[in-house]
Amino acid sequence: MLEIIIALAAAIFLGNTLAHRIRVTPAILLIFLGLALALLPAMHEAGADVIGVDYRLPLDEANRRLNGAVPLQGNIDPALLSAGREALYAHADEVLAAGASAPAHIVNLGHGVPPTTDPQVLTDLVAYIHEHPTNSLH
Repeated sequence: MLEIIIALAAAIFLGNTLAHRIRVTPAILLIFLGLALALLPAMHEAGADVIGVDYRLPLDEANRRLNGAVPLQGNIDPALLSAGREALYAHADEVLAAGASAPAHIVNLGHGVPPTTDPQVLTDLVAYIHEHPTNSLH
């Protein structure tokens, strides 16, 4: 039964997305569906140029499911913004390492910034990511 539901969701998603994409081209299509992991291949089939991946799915696993065919946008867990520098940077290292398996990787903060987050933590995290050895912008 679950397979039928997933197939139906994929068919609806593909139909709606393909029809919409035809109307808005040319554009870069970035698709994010949260934990709809079973729809990753359908997102690519729908013409996604980049696929956003929920922070709960490692980027290397998403890349494996997509056969290394599409750039990924993958997320820093916002809960770690208050966990301290060591834990946050260790998590950022994991995200960057896993994202390196994809053809390209856009780092972002998944699901927004908690209102109690110290803005300096965000500034420092951006600087850390920009200075990271895996960053291709060096």
